[in-house]
Amino acid sequence: MNIKTETNGIGSGSFVTPGLDNLPNGILKYRYDRSNVTASHVHIGLGSFALAHIAAIADKYMSETGNLDWGIIGVAMHNRGTIDGLKKAQNRIVLVQRENETETVSVLGSLLETIFVPDDPALLIKTIARPMTKLLTFTVTSSGHYMRDQTGTLNMTATEIVHDLDYRGDPSDSPKTIYWVIAKALEERMKLEDQSGVPLPLTVLSLDNIPTNSKALKKAAIQYIRASYENPHKLLEWIENRVDFRVTVVDRITPKDTVEFHDEFVAQYGFDPTVLIATEKKWQLAVEKGRFWVPEWTKIGVKEVEDIQKIWQAKFFGLNAAHQILGTFGLRLGLQFIHEAMEIPELAELVALFHRELGTFLGYDVMKEYGETVRSRFADRALKDQNRRVVKDARKKASERVAYAFEMVLENSNGAILARAATFTFAGWLLNIDCVDERGIEFVQDDPDLVRLKEISDDIAQWLRGEQEDRGVAHILRHIGELFGDNRMIMLASKSSFVQELAWSLRELAASGTIVATRKLLSSSR
Repeated sequence: MNIKTETNGIGSGSFVTPGLDNLPNGILKYRYDRSNVTASHVHIGLGSFALAHIAAIADKYMSETGNLDWGIIGVAMHNRGTIDGLKKAQNRIVLVQRENETETVSVLGSLLETIFVPDDPALLIKTIARPMTKLLTFTVTSSGHYMRDQTGTLNMTATEIVHDLDYRGDPSDSPKTIYWVIAKALEERMKLEDQSGVPLPLTVLSLDNIPTNSKALKKAAIQYIRASYENPHKLLEWIENRVDFRVTVVDRITPKDTVEFHDEFVAQYGFDPTVLIATEKKWQLAVEKGRFWVPEWTKIGVKEVEDIQKIWQAKFFGLNAAHQILGTFGLRLGLQFIHEAMEIPELAELVALFHRELGTFLGYDVMKEYGETVRSRFADRALKDQNRRVVKDARKKASERVAYAFEMVLENSNGAILARAATFTFAGWLLNIDCVDERGIEFVQDDPDLVRLKEISDDIAQWLRGEQEDRGVAHILRHIGELFGDNRMIMLASKSSFVQELAWSLRELAASGTIVATRKLLSSSR
């Protein structure tokens, strides 16, 4: 396909084959010479979430400020496919930002190099340890942190953690976790500082949806280091003096890549970009203030704050937990996309109820404004965000987001207010364990815990039939807690208000279906 390019400074007035080096009209390009960029930022985790966030922010910063000191070296721990795709595109990314009926397409140039850890773990250690590296960031999801809880207690018995504690650089093997990388890289950086006499501070940012993410990462890393070294004290003291773990909040919905989206792009623009990511136009990054280097991202709208807790809570509960409402009941109703669930009035009002409940501890004015914005984003058809993506790892999210929201509302109201929308959604998750929607059609859930949850599904079915009255809802919660070491489930089983509300929700959803049960909930909550 040949097109005439006009606006991107490439072959104006001539006919060219479209591609990353010959962009068709309507596609924007980074405004800097990549050969002049210094790679002082290492990022581990190259999923779409990372590229739509940190790569886009770095590209915007360098394009708008002309400061080319903050290019990125991207690292993949396990998935070679992303690395191979990036190499074909010379590490350039095509980002499609959508909002309602409009979209902006741009090529990002901020990612300069890539490292696939199994190919050369030592190269990654040297790269992080070198003086040029000032910033180390992570997007490895909560599962990649191997934490027993959200405060940073490391699961020392996890197979991958045990592997890395034993790993001694065997070329036929490779490290499995970020903790081996952190320990070895910081140790090497400390040694280089000792040799040169020049301080080598480092800023570490986790961008994952974990409470106090970077601080939890630090706590877990320290536990790993204590288990790795006979005498860890010098390294731990150096870390305390030289490494900042700064909490972050990242807010941008990034749907799962699909073949349909890729094919639509190729048909519209006439070339295959290799690495193609869709996201929403809205974005937010807030970073806790610290001692050492980060780019002057505040120049492009990033917030640098003393106390990040309220920002984090509003986003985590108001967006991430609220997302579970639509994803959970979207699956129950046989829907594919989040916006389809939002188009059902009862579900839209259920999300609004949840946002009002969050006002108990986040502030009603805050949640009125932020909640309206979030619901507008959920309703955006252009995003085509899939319910299946949103409820990935649903067991963990049901506990860490939905049930956690119930806890926070109850605690901050001194037991006076129940988060009924949260409890209702938790019930929806329990009924989704058997992966059959309300039409009797099977659906797919991406959750490694589903096999063990089969016992819970059987318990619920028997309880709903009245066959095991002695094994009530409290028992079901304790059973979940026992299976997965989930203390929150054990504690909630002792809260009669939660148990009673959950029992009502389970019965109504099973007997009446989502729409009618939601109407009853909303009617009794006004």
